[in-house]
Amino acid sequence: MGMRRVYALNIGTRFYSTEQNVNGGTQMKVEINRARCKECGLCIHNCPKKCISKSTELNDAGYYPVQIDDEACIGCGICYTVCPDGVFHVLG
Repeated sequence: MGMRRVYALNIGTRFYSTEQNVNGGTQMKVEINRARCKECGLCIHNCPKKCISKSTELNDAGYYPVQIDDEACIGCGICYTVCPDGVFHVLG
């Protein structure tokens, strides 16, 4: 049986966790609710991997919502933590 690490993110009453095998395996990923994004930029400035950027398409509210480079994303959950509009959902 291989070694594994457990990652957890506890934000208020919401709790997300996942396991990652040391030799690869499952990682948390993030979904975006584009309609809720108001282009504040907090997630872009706080992402440690700089994998969040503005989209080139407007959402229904007239903002350029964020998008995530799934290959670069490590699923740390910082975007979820700093977003005032609940744009991010961490999967795990």
